[in-house]
Amino acid sequence: MALSGSISPAAGTTDGDRTGHGHSPHAPSPRDFGLLLEHTPRASATARHEARRVLVDWGLEDEQVHTVLLVVSELVTNAVTHARPPVILHLRDTQEGTGHVQVHVSDGGPRTAPLTWAANRADDEHGRGTDIVAALTRDTGTDLDGDGLIDHWATLSVD
Repeated sequence: MALSGSISPAAGTTDGDRTGHGHSPHAPSPRDFGLLLEHTPRASATARHEARRVLVDWGLEDEQVHTVLLVVSELVTNAVTHARPPVILHLRDTQEGTGHVQVHVSDGGPRTAPLTWAANRADDEHGRGTDIVAALTRDTGTDLDGDGLIDHWATLSVD
């Protein structure tokens, strides 16, 4: 199952907040997508699968989709590895003629220790995600939202 909680009114739609927590870092638009993810190592694969469908529906080219999915994967993996639940993916096509897609991954803030599966990986398998995200995006940041969740975001050019 892809979701760790209910997404209403319908999972996978692209309008408004679908997190089930009232959390949306943006004003809803017709090209807005949110998904509550399981806090497990499978979250990244689920996020990529669902995001691919949305990005293709938005008309992004294959290379653009691939780039956005890499950023989604890195941000979700970091949230699952280093933060407490919930993990919420939020995508937004700016639709303002600017040719940008925003990727947001919100989480419950830092955990005291990494998950066992993450801590047992070799040292050379850690630490490159931030550099990858920075290289692929035009801007990144971290904010605290009104619900007390940490919002890690990146803006990608897709024109």
